[in-house]
Amino acid sequence: MSSLTTPDQAATALFGVMPCVVTQATLDEYGLVIADGQVPRLTRELLILNLFWVVSVLDATLSDKDRDRVFTALLHRVTEAWALELGLPDDLRAGFEDDLRHRHTQYAEVVQNGGVQVSVLTEAAGAIEAEEIVPEAARPMLLALLIDLDPSGDIGETVDEIDLAG
Repeated sequence: MSSLTTPDQAATALFGVMPCVVTQATLDEYGLVIADGQVPRLTRELLILNLFWVVSVLDATLSDKDRDRVFTALLHRVTEAWALELGLPDDLRAGFEDDLRHRHTQYAEVVQNGGVQVSVLTEAAGAIEAEEIVPEAARPMLLALLIDLDPSGDIGETVDEIDLAG
């Protein structure tokens, strides 16, 4: 196993294990019918959820300084990938970091109150419904999608490879 010795290497590796883009084929596979204009918004919400998982694992594994260095590099990587790799329109950048902080607080509260992984995913599904991206009636399909796309194990394995001491 090779070590990730710089924040940029760690960010690139973490970005690589996060499923970030939701395609129409994926939605069809789960029986989710949403308007075309909502697909990028769902991708954005999935990205926020995945960044929550990353910061949670980084919090548990790295020093505050190293966590901040890696997470800052990861946010930079997300910015670089926004349009071309993630297919997100520029208008969805507005408020992204505020939404990221808000969701992180929301999801962290679920965990602090004893919620397990599926509890966070249920909270995320509720947030997606509240944003009117996916209708409430589609919650079971949305939860199945979120569970299947959950990258927590891969994130943990990738964070285990981070060694910034060098």
